Amino acid sequence: MAEIIENKSAYRDNGIPLEIVFNILSRLPVKSLLQFKSVNKAWHALISSPEFIKEHLNRASDIDNFIFHRFMYIKVRPFSRQDLSQSFDFSTFNKVPARLPLNSQFVNAEVVASCNGLVLLYMNHEKHLLWNPSTGNYKEISGLHRNRLNIQSYNRLYGIAHDASIDEYTVISAARVSHSQNQETIVSVYNCRTNCCNYITGFPYWIFRNQQGAVVNGAPHWLVSNGHGDGEGCAIIYFDLSNETFKEVAKPDWAENGSELDLRAFKGLLCLVQYKRGYADIWVMEEYGEPGSWNKLYSYVRSLSALDVRPLGLTHDDEVVMEMEQSRVAIYNPETRQFYDKNIYSCYNNGFKAVTYVESLVSPNAWNEDM
Repeated sequence: MAEIIENKSAYRDNGIPLEIVFNILSRLPVKSLLQFKSVNKAWHALISSPEFIKEHLNRASDIDNFIFHRFMYIKVRPFSRQDLSQSFDFSTFNKVPARLPLNSQFVNAEVVASCNGLVLLYMNHEKHLLWNPSTGNYKEISGLHRNRLNIQSYNRLYGIAHDASIDEYTVISAARVSHSQNQETIVSVYNCRTNCCNYITGFPYWIFRNQQGAVVNGAPHWLVSNGHGDGEGCAIIYFDLSNETFKEVAKPDWAENGSELDLRAFKGLLCLVQYKRGYADIWVMEEYGEPGSWNKLYSYVRSLSALDVRPLGLTHDDEVVMEMEQSRVAIYNPETRQFYDKNIYSCYNNGFKAVTYVESLVSPNAWNEDM
């Protein structure tokens, strides 16, 4: 296998150098690639190789590859256990069913994080699954929220971090729990390669809203409060895998009240949505870590509150795909400042009911397969 990938140019498939086959296949959707694995052993080995999976992910993550960028919402009818979840891409906006794993065994599901095509699900308030919705593969994540029954707040942080230097994924969650008369926020850190979960105490911030981590440079970022409320000064934090600590990223000087802000990842950059007087400004950090690089991307997008406007991605015409009022998707034209409702999403999002992700071949079980 290693020889095939390291020496692509030395192999030919029906007269075509495997290097050319590699280049063509790496541009195709996951559904087609899963079918093409059956063509022959060489193609199966090629498509399954770490090098190919990495190249396909790089292409899929490109902001111009609209067909690989997807939005999924979770909608379950608890009493009938009917799964009405859907996903669609930012090119055609055609809806397809998002078949959740363990379909017959849950009555409640949340989608709490995503990174590189992997999505983290929280099922029945007790089980976490790391899932690739494009391939259908999943694995159970054990140990998050070890004191689950003592969680005092529904406000939680989740994120998936990726260390590209060793191709390793880590799941992070934070929730407030009660111990006798005391309360504290417990951070759970699950390593997907070792399947071990560590716990960190002494979290110095206040979680005032359910948040999926905004992944930039492989690290999830969150908006938190410095005090016991969303109006007591806020901070943008991320989880540093090298020493398993939280660090801060410089925010704009005007960013103080967390209730008027929302943190996202947009076009590969950190993005802040700032609400003010019925409108919202959208800012991006053009140079990561540089305080002076926060620039206004779009001005005066009509909004009722900070959470009413969430940029999701771009279309072919450089229009912006927006989540509106936490319950629908619309297209925003920055030139005309007009919204066009797509009528493809009708499910209230409490912060953990919808997610953006890219199609990929990344397997949640890859590290176990290598061991």
